[in-house]
Amino acid sequence: MRKTLIVRDLSEVTFRKLKEYKKRCGFADKSWAEFFDYLVRDVHLSELVPERITRYSFEVLMPLWCENLAINIPHIRAGKAINDLEGYGKGKVAIVIGAGPSLWKKNHLKILAKSDFDGIILISDRVLKDALKTGITPDKFDIFVGTVDGNRELIWKHYDDPIVDMFGNKIKGLFTTMAAPNARERAEKAGIEIYWYNPVFDDWRKNESFTRLAGMMTKTEQRPKGIGCIRGGGNVGCALWTIAFSVLGCNRIGLIGIDLGYLDGTPIEKTPYFDKIFKSAKGNLSLASKYFKRIYNPYFNSYCLVDFVFDSYRKIWLDMASKAPKEVITVNCTEGGSLFGESIYCMRFEDFLEHYKEEKLLEYVLKEKVSGVQ
Repeated sequence: MRKTLIVRDLSEVTFRKLKEYKKRCGFADKSWAEFFDYLVRDVHLSELVPERITRYSFEVLMPLWCENLAINIPHIRAGKAINDLEGYGKGKVAIVIGAGPSLWKKNHLKILAKSDFDGIILISDRVLKDALKTGITPDKFDIFVGTVDGNRELIWKHYDDPIVDMFGNKIKGLFTTMAAPNARERAEKAGIEIYWYNPVFDDWRKNESFTRLAGMMTKTEQRPKGIGCIRGGGNVGCALWTIAFSVLGCNRIGLIGIDLGYLDGTPIEKTPYFDKIFKSAKGNLSLASKYFKRIYNPYFNSYCLVDFVFDSYRKIWLDMASKAPKEVITVNCTEGGSLFGESIYCMRFEDFLEHYKEEKLLEYVLKEKVSGVQ
C-alpha cells in the first residue's frame, strides 16, 4: 500500500540537488515514488546474514586489511598480477580443493594423488601441506595455492613446512592484496611465485568504494588500470572457483573439500563460531541453536550441519553460480556438504576423475533422491 510523503523542512537548494540526482539516475521522467524505490533497493527492513557478516568485516577487520595492504603495496606494484594468468588454463579442467571434513573422510587427496588428472589444481592454503605430503605435488600436477585471509597469527603457518620449501618454486600463489604480509613473506621464501588480485568488497563504481580505492593504489606505469578484481564469495574456495573460470578459462571445475558445513552429528559446541554465537545469544543455548540447521543433500543422500556463516557462503556461491557463463560446469565431488542447487551438479569424485574429459560429462551427474526422516 502506497503512502503519501510530505517533507516540510527541505531547503530549495537541497530539493534542486535531489531533482538533479533523480535526473542523473535516469528517473527524470519517472515519479518520485519510483525514484525512492530505486534509492532504497538494497535496504532491507531486517538485516540479512550476509549484510551482518559484511558489516562485521568492515567494522572489525578493516583496520587489519588496510594495514596489510599498506605493507604489501611495494610487493604488489613490483610483482605479478592475476591479469598475467588470463587464459592460462583455457581448454583445461580444474579441481578446487577446500579444507572441509569430507576431504579426509572420503580420502579424496589420496584418490587424486593416485590419479592421472592432467588439469589444473587450485588448493586452499590450509590444505597445501597435506596435499603435498599426500603426493599431490607440482612434479605431477599443475598447482596453484590461494590465500585470502589477513590473519597474521595463523595463515603463515600453512606455508611454514619443509615440504612447501621443497616444491614451492614450482607452485603459483594467488593472493589477495589484503593477505597477511608474513604469509606472503613465508610463501616467497619457499619460492612460490605470487600473483596478486584485489577482492571485491563493495560497488567499485562508487567514488567512496574501498574496492575502487585499493585498485587505484595498485596502479603503475605498466598497469595503468591496476590489478584485477575478483569476487570471492567471502571464502578462499569460492575465490579459487571464480579464478578458475573467469581468469584461467577452465570451463569444467570439480570441487572437493568444499563442504560449507560440518559432518552430521557434530555438536554445535564443537564448531568454531559457537563461542561468538553463544555470547551473542546471551548464554541462551536454545537461542544459539537457531543459528544452526541440518541440511539434507538429495544427491549424495546425506545430511550436514550448517551455521549461519556457512549458510551465507552457500547462498552467495549459489547466486554466483547461477550468474556464471553458461558454458561453465561446476561439479560438487565432496560426496556430501551443503553446496548443491541451480548450476551446481553433484558427482562421486572417482566418477569425475574418470569422465572429466568426456563431452557428455553431465550424463554422469547424480540424480536427486527423496529425503529420509530427519
